[in-house]
Amino acid sequence: MITSLISSGDAESANEELEKARALLVERAASDVAYRLGEAIAVERLSRIAPVMNSSSTEVESWPWLEQLQPPLRDWMRGANLSLMRGQALAAAYALYISKVAEYLLVTRIMVPFRDSMSDAHTLTSERHRDAARFMSGGPPPSIGGIARLMEAASRSYRSSDDELTVRFRDAISRGGFGDSRTLRGHELVGQLIDLGRARNSAAHLGDHDMAALEAATKCIVADGHPGLLFSVLRIV
Repeated sequence: MITSLISSGDAESANEELEKARALLVERAASDVAYRLGEAIAVERLSRIAPVMNSSSTEVESWPWLEQLQPPLRDWMRGANLSLMRGQALAAAYALYISKVAEYLLVTRIMVPFRDSMSDAHTLTSERHRDAARFMSGGPPPSIGGIARLMEAASRSYRSSDDELTVRFRDAISRGGFGDSRTLRGHELVGQLIDLGRARNSAAHLGDHDMAALEAATKCIVADGHPGLLFSVLRIV
């Protein structure tokens, strides 16, 4: 119900329903679900506000390439652009928008096709990549950090200690169906995703955030005002 309200643009009602369900979610050890829903509500609120407040501002057009994107990516990137232009006050919002873009791309362009390519995906287990294994069984998508760790494992050569999930993911990446395999298995992109995962976790906490540090940690999506490596390797822009 909450996700339906978010999808329909009713962030306020979604927030009310989340507050009613929060105690039960915590009781059932699903606090991560509550966090993700709260994050989605925050993004929906900001994405509605940002374009209206600056619809005629040249600041929104400082990344002209973002207009090539389709919703929801375009809306999130507009929000990120606006947050960046506002500076330090919206540093956490900037990190939140960029994280949502990266998570969406990683899940829809890599994790979902990977899972759907295997009829026995639900049988794959992994002690090292538990969140990815849960996703294979129909659970929620893994975090940016969780996907980055799986990609880091796939970037290495085969090891006898590798579990079946890691082996199959490495093979899938190496076949090049998701994008250039050298880039996807390269240390540069994997390192950038690990940095973004850490920045996302940091931005989720209250307190001051260093915009310059966040810009450095989010360059897999935006690098010096241009599309980052994740956009290019997945052939989005």
